[in-house]
Amino acid sequence: MARIIFPNLAVADLEKAKTFYSGLGWTVNPQFTDETASAIVVSPEIVLMLLSPAFAAQNGLTQLAEPRMSLAFSADSREEVDSFFEKAVAGGAQPRGDAQDLGFMYSRTVVDPDGHILDWVWMNPANVEPF
Repeated sequence: MARIIFPNLAVADLEKAKTFYSGLGWTVNPQFTDETASAIVVSPEIVLMLLSPAFAAQNGLTQLAEPRMSLAFSADSREEVDSFFEKAVAGGAQPRGDAQDLGFMYSRTVVDPDGHILDWVWMNPANVEPF
């Protein structure tokens, strides 16, 4: 079985966060979603866990909001980078800086409604060794 990464993101408003992330084309997994947390499937190996303030209270945590997360996601093309960026901004994210174009790598960054930094990155496979 492949390893699955579950980044935990603290959110102020769970419904708003679910709408934002599903607006990027990712799906909510209802099996791991309730009124306090939601699983957002990015890929079979990456599932974002959106955690509400109620989740923190139920689990004896005094604060989930800090530190903010910075996540980078690969894209299949420059166009896909732009598409994710545009969907994120349309969904309420704030652009962060200009697009970075290094020729062999292209990226764009936003800050989501809860302050988490999201980068989308395309790397030319001809110039990058496989991970």
